[in-house]
Amino acid sequence: MLFLLLVICVGNLFSICWEFWHNHNKKILPMVVAISVFCLFACLELIHTLINIRRPLGVYLQIGVLAFYIVICVFSIRNTLRFYLEGLRSEYYKKLSYTDQMTGCLNRHAFTEREIRWTPGGSDVLLMADLNNLKQINDVMGHCTGDLYIERCAAAMQEIFKNLGDCYRMGGDEFLFWGAGISEEKAEELEETLRLRVREACKDISPLCGVACGHAVASGEDTSVGEILKRADEKMYENKRERRF
Repeated sequence: MLFLLLVICVGNLFSICWEFWHNHNKKILPMVVAISVFCLFACLELIHTLINIRRPLGVYLQIGVLAFYIVICVFSIRNTLRFYLEGLRSEYYKKLSYTDQMTGCLNRHAFTEREIRWTPGGSDVLLMADLNNLKQINDVMGHCTGDLYIERCAAAMQEIFKNLGDCYRMGGDEFLFWGAGISEEKAEELEETLRLRVREACKDISPLCGVACGHAVASGEDTSVGEILKRADEKMYENKRERRF
């Protein structure tokens, strides 16, 4: 019986090793190691039995079975940990690919993915914001000051809208808020709050600092996000003309 068990183990080990080495199937490495350990203890059991015929069978086999399961568990824990760390890295790089590094807002790539998933009939609200006179500030005071201007505007926008939706940096000085279920009155109130907050946050940079805003609410006739965005953009530039310094 012990000889038969050993033949079966060795046969399985040979076939598994052939798959591992010849076909380069590294996924079965845990099984190769586990079967090898079990065969080792089976051989010890056979040798000890031949030396001491009266000794009852099973001691080395029991240790071999235990070692087999320990090896499988160790490899399983290691693989689980590896998959977990890979998942964390994947989430980290995904976050990087969706985040604007200067401001911490979502970037245009994130906006495009959400736009692709958008379906008509919702209560979406898009609010565009554009910094006033950024070029003049860059030209006169330098790009470091211009970057500070952008960062403060983004911080103000994220603070105001953080519980209402997502903020995106669409370009150099263009930002977008995308929310839902916000009334016209509330959207206008948020626009004015953003204008005042940016002006207050940037007053030490230049009196030219400020932000123009415009929003649009999705209607039943909208078939794409682009249509809503176009209306918000038009209102923003209308606001920019009205509040020109």
